Order: sequence, then structure tokens, then C-alpha cells
Amino acid sequence: MKIKSYLLTALFAVTLISCSKDDATTTDANSENKVLSFNSEKEMQNKIAEITIFKKAQEAQIIENLLKRNHLEAPSLADLETLKNSNAQIDEKAILEDLKIYHNERLNGIYAERAHFNFTSIQSIADEINSLTLLNPSKASELFNKYAPLLKTVEALTSPVFDNDVALVMNGNGKLILKNEVFTPKQNNEVNSKLLVAGDIKQGILATNGFFSVTWHVGVSEHKDDLGHAYYGNFTQFGGFVNNVLFPTWFYPVANSKQNFVKPGTINPVLFRIVAFPTSAGTIVRTDDAVSWNKEYWNKYVPTEGAVAGTFVTIINGQFVTISGSKTIN
Repeated sequence: MKIKSYLLTALFAVTLISCSKDDATTTDANSENKVLSFNSEKEMQNKIAEITIFKKAQEAQIIENLLKRNHLEAPSLADLETLKNSNAQIDEKAILEDLKIYHNERLNGIYAERAHFNFTSIQSIADEINSLTLLNPSKASELFNKYAPLLKTVEALTSPVFDNDVALVMNGNGKLILKNEVFTPKQNNEVNSKLLVAGDIKQGILATNGFFSVTWHVGVSEHKDDLGHAYYGNFTQFGGFVNNVLFPTWFYPVANSKQNFVKPGTINPVLFRIVAFPTSAGTIVRTDDAVSWNKEYWNKYVPTEGAVAGTFVTIINGQFVTISGSKTIN
């Protein structure tokens, strides 16, 4: 029954995106001040899953719109060699026009999400800032300053300070109610995730041609099981940017693009976990290997050596643009 509910939510997300006006408008004050309340960890995780499915459906629809608008089909792995040899000069005005269309659609999606759930999360505020950086820089700066204690900006991407999907159910003050207790990041790190320390995350720019860039990220993520017990995962991630703002990208890493993770603080660290980089389409794509039932995941393992390389594709002015890059991670 719960899965059926999620799928209906996802279909509604697509409908909202398709029917939105071109000019996005902000959400109402009620959803901004609302605090979500959960009777159990499981109930909270169900809501996180519901919101995640909604957001993924939105992004898939926006990418489909991008392809249809340019009369193209999604590039496949088999197309890469041909696409590498077909890059042409791109006009700056064409880049800006495509960015504006995409980020207006993205803002419409963010506001549709808030309207559907009658709730504004700190994650959706970060998402809004990432689009307003292009469309309305002064408004983006105003929002960032307002919510600065809970936000960070790294490699052109604004996100919540904690690497945790609980950000989807926290309001702009970082509050949520769990088992009749109000929690904020300052009051209770166990619910809201510990702030990650130096060494838990590594990141950088993998490839760029001056206007189209792909970033790489590896690190530790914290999760909660249905009983509230913390466990850790490790992730690999790509981000796609055009003119330093998020833009849909097809990510094709080579087969041996992997990151190693070891237990921190040991003299002779033993390799525990290997996580591959994701092959996917989107703006931010991630592989996270966390599983709650494995006791080994109750320990935190940090990134050590790794390697990543690949070819990455986006669409500007009706044509595919590709870049390639590689990185040895130490």
C-alpha cells in the first residue's frame, strides 16, 4: 500500500511540473514555518522516501522536457565516441537561455514540492538557492544569509551542512519533532547527524571545458534504521554544472572508477569497502552503499585511494556537448 502511495505521489509530481507556469513563484509562509512531527524513526524514513521519489520524478520529467525541446534522444554509451568528435562552438547567449529555461522549470518543481507536502525543508531551500544563483543572485544571497548556519557552498553547490537525508524533513530552522521531542542540529546530533569532520569527504573538479564542468565527491554518509540506531555508508557522487550552476548531465565513468574506504585512525589501515562511481543522468547523482543490517556499517570508514575517469554529456542550443577527465584520488 505504501509503495502504491509513493508511485501516485511521483506521478503527481510529474503533473505539477508539466502544468507549471514559466515564471516560478515562491511558497507561502505557512509551509516555511511548519515543523514535521513523527511518532517513530520508521515514520520519518517513510516520509523521506516519499519526498525522495517525488523529487526524482520531477528531475526525470525536466530532463525529458530538455530532450523533447531539442528534438533529441538520451545519449547512450555507444554514442560517446561519435559525440566526442562533434563538439562545436557554443554561443554564450545560447548557454544562458538554456540555463534560464532549465532553472525556471526547476524552481517550479521546488515550489510544487512545497505545495504538495505543505512543507519547506532546509534541503528545498538549498535547492532554491542553487537555481536563484542564476535567475536572481540577490535573492539567492539573501536566502543563503538567512539560513547560513545550516548551509554550506562547496564547488558551486549549496547544500545543508550535514550529509544526511534528514534534511528533507527539517524546516528552515533545522527543526523536526520525533517522538514528541523537538530536535535541532544544535540540540541533538544523534537525530540530525553529526557534522562531518575533515577527511570524511573528498571532492574536486574532474573535467571542464570552460563552461561545462563535472565535479567528483566521495565520503561518509550517516543514516538511521527504524529503531533510531546510527549506521554509516560511503558514497561516490558526480555533479554537472554549466557556467557554475547545476545543469542536467549524462555521466559515463569508465569501468574501473572506484573509491576505497578504510577504518580511520589505524596505523596500517585495512581496505574495508570499495564503491563504484554512478552511471546515471541528472544534476547530482550518487551511489551510497549503506545497509542497516550489517554490523560493520555501525563503524565509520573514510576515503583513501581511488581513481575516477569518464566522459560526460550535456545539451546546449540543440546539440550535445561532451567533456572527459580523470583523477587519481589520494
